[in-house]
Amino acid sequence: MRRMSILPPDSPTSSESSDDALPSINITPLRAEVIGELDYTPSYKKVWAGKQKAIEQVFENWEESYMLYHVLLIF
Repeated sequence: MRRMSILPPDSPTSSESSDDALPSINITPLRAEVIGELDYTPSYKKVWAGKQKAIEQVFENWEESYMLYHVLLIF
């Protein structure tokens, strides 16, 4: 499966890892990218859920991180 580029080609981070840019990407342009690349029109809700999953995969689950932090503070 080909990874879609959600950043413009001339963007300084497009050739580097775009992990830092992921949370700041709006849903509407992301949805437009899916429509253009895959010729499929997902709902706004599905694109939002997909973005949340991608953020969780890149940055891991914040709830688990927070619980670990909380446990470390207790000791």
